[in-house]
Amino acid sequence: MGAQYSLRLQVDLASLKVGQDVDSGTLTPEEGKTTLRWVTEKAYAQASQQQAWVAAQPKRN
Repeated sequence: MGAQYSLRLQVDLASLKVGQDVDSGTLTPEEGKTTLRWVTEKAYAQASQQQAWVAAQPKRN
């Protein structure tokens, strides 16, 4: 599973929440796009950082 799964899960959950906020009128469609872009970039950065950390750990048998 790993970092890619974590990234997809974070983006999926954020997409759902942003969509609900747009549907309810809490966010405008433009605000929704901006929010989703920010969340996607943050999730990608966190997943990449986690993947780099895991790759740097010594292998254990």
